[in-house]
Amino acid sequence: MASHLKEKGRAEIKRHKSAKYPDMEKVGYEWFLQHQERVNITGELILQKTRDTMKLVYPYDDSDFNFSIGWLGKFKHRHGIKSFRRFGESGSVDVQDMEQKLVYDSGEN
Repeated sequence: MASHLKEKGRAEIKRHKSAKYPDMEKVGYEWFLQHQERVNITGELILQKTRDTMKLVYPYDDSDFNFSIGWLGKFKHRHGIKSFRRFGESGSVDVQDMEQKLVYDSGEN
């Protein structure tokens, strides 16, 4: 009986799987922290920024890394990012306009 409980306990332990590309995730999370108060950051925007970051941080990596909705969920979980909807002026941001401003702000024009 005791061994059964011990085995059950092991099965219930959740393992933290580390990120495949930790430097890319670190840069992506830092970007998120810098911009979360100014703009309504969507999952789509996080995916796009991490794709762009991947090209910059790992320029010689030929892998076809899949930035899926599943990856996004795990990224948000690893970094404690909660989904939320902003209301008022910040909740009605034009995403394309906002992306252009972020590119301009970061000096990538």
